[in-house]
Amino acid sequence: MSIKRTAYLIWVIFQATACINLKEINHFSAEAIKGMQVYESIEFGFETQCRERCIWEAMDQFEIRRELLCDCSTHHLADSITLHLYNALHSYWDGLYQLSDNHLTRYDLSATSEAVQAGTFGEISISAQQVNAYQKIAELLFRAGTEGFRRRKIDRYLREANDDIQVLSEKIAFILESNLAGLLELEKERWYTYYRELGFSDNLSDYEKGKAIIAYYDVLREIDLKLSQTQILAASFRKMAEGHQILADADRKLSQKDLRDRARRYAAELKALGIAYNQIK
Repeated sequence: MSIKRTAYLIWVIFQATACINLKEINHFSAEAIKGMQVYESIEFGFETQCRERCIWEAMDQFEIRRELLCDCSTHHLADSITLHLYNALHSYWDGLYQLSDNHLTRYDLSATSEAVQAGTFGEISISAQQVNAYQKIAELLFRAGTEGFRRRKIDRYLREANDDIQVLSEKIAFILESNLAGLLELEKERWYTYYRELGFSDNLSDYEKGKAIIAYYDVLREIDLKLSQTQILAASFRKMAEGHQILADADRKLSQKDLRDRARRYAAELKALGIAYNQIK
């Protein structure tokens, strides 16, 4: 076989392999974006839970004021920092989707323009490792937005970003299922105490106590719904991280068939989580 023909066959094989990789990257990135956008639909956060606590305290003390006295500044900051982490991940996945589809002309760098610092902010703590991961994703997005032949470098971007994607995805999952869910559990306990005391009150008729029981279980259902949402969202972020790990390891550990099968399985599982979330809304 001539050298030219051998070189041509190698080029054909390389192009076919690259095409398969890009197709699976594009497909999984699309599902990741859909999964992340679910996060934007939740109607509660740290500041909301802070205000709920203040309202409950006012009810407990029978306080009626012209304005609710409630300092939720640290909870607002916790929401803001969580949003910064989310925006960094969303920008990365969106860029990866467009880049693998050859549509990207520039990355949106505004999502990572805000600085994130280590420390404790209300209910959440941000470590130096998490700050470093955020900064490195911001730097990668900036470089990818200025480098030439970016589509050819997509495998390198995946490998370079992988550790930081794992860190940020796990942090958001922890914030959802531990920090935010913890506040929801406290809210459940407060309402249980409040309605339990009403049940023993001699000032209410049996009819009024019955209405209070119905109201309690309505509140309980609403909080349990929010808890289910946080659990599904946390699972979605972890599934995105697992899928990214597969894509980043593709050229080193998996055959093309294994890559295709596993990437599609993770994408299907991610899609199923989105369906599950919509079913409990």
